[in-house]
Amino acid sequence: MNRKMNRKMKIRVEIKKTMIVFVLFSILILLTSCMKQGLVGYINKQGEIVVEPQFAGGYPFREDKAIVYVGFQDYIKYGVINKKGEYVLEPTYKKARTFYNGLLPVSIEAEGTEEWMFVDQNGNNVFNKTFADASVFTNNLAPVKSAEHDNKYGYINTQGEYVIEPKFDIASVFSEGLAMFREGKNEAGKCGYINEQGEVVIEPQYSYSSMFSEGYAVVKLSAIQTAEDWGFIDKTGKIAIGGDYSMAHSFSEGVAAVKDKAEKSGKWGYIDSNGEWVIEPQYAEASSFSEGLAAVNVGSENKPKWGYINLEGKIVIEPVYESAEMFGEGLAAVRIVEK
Repeated sequence: MNRKMNRKMKIRVEIKKTMIVFVLFSILILLTSCMKQGLVGYINKQGEIVVEPQFAGGYPFREDKAIVYVGFQDYIKYGVINKKGEYVLEPTYKKARTFYNGLLPVSIEAEGTEEWMFVDQNGNNVFNKTFADASVFTNNLAPVKSAEHDNKYGYINTQGEYVIEPKFDIASVFSEGLAMFREGKNEAGKCGYINEQGEVVIEPQYSYSSMFSEGYAVVKLSAIQTAEDWGFIDKTGKIAIGGDYSMAHSFSEGVAAVKDKAEKSGKWGYIDSNGEWVIEPQYAEASSFSEGLAAVNVGSENKPKWGYINLEGKIVIEPVYESAEMFGEGLAAVRIVEK
């Protein structure tokens, strides 16, 4: 009898907990949707609102879908929308990356841990397995973290099978035939590059490095945060451009956004592959070009005014946004502050 009563009490407690979580999350979504300022929507290249501001955040469209999130702080939930702003996948995931070849890496809370899986546009776990971490597929390979292999990263194919065994402390996606990996997880760790066979082609030697784009990858030479030692390497691992910028973004559409030295302007501008300024440093912040446009902040980091410029450096979408993402498939996510 006591066992039955205890079981009933446990069930009631669990139901109450579930109801409390549901109510709290519903309130958070309501608060987010009722906010008058700082909501994210999507604009087209004429600056016209296509998807009304209603999200806490959003990312570029890919394969006709975009990742958005609602809530705030520890209560953020990610979902997927189409170009009408309709949910393809409801915001139920702890995290989400982006669609590549119809596959989306997402994470959920499971017994106090975070589990990643790959889902299709219907939310089905396509491999019927989970990982400790997962990123997107490129070149039919995706980096995943395996709890069964001492939390090391390896690469799976589109059937969910390992083709590069888990052996890296950190690993990134493939681009132009190479992928960044990292030895060591703390500040003493160093980044290098492997090929699609998992062979090291550039020894780990950089404090930070990005994926390759247009033949170059962004690197930071030292782990000293204040050191102005950002630059670009070629596929031999040699510094080809800079090495003395305050910060840099990847090359895209022939140019790269870089931050000038603090002793000079301390502003962001754009260089070509010869390291020459093509758009003089003048922005508080700047992003890479995409579809002929780049988001730039003409205000300050504390009081941002984001808009979009073309490759000639002319403003084509007025700087009136609190934040702005890169364009993807003709649309861009912007944070709109209502007057």
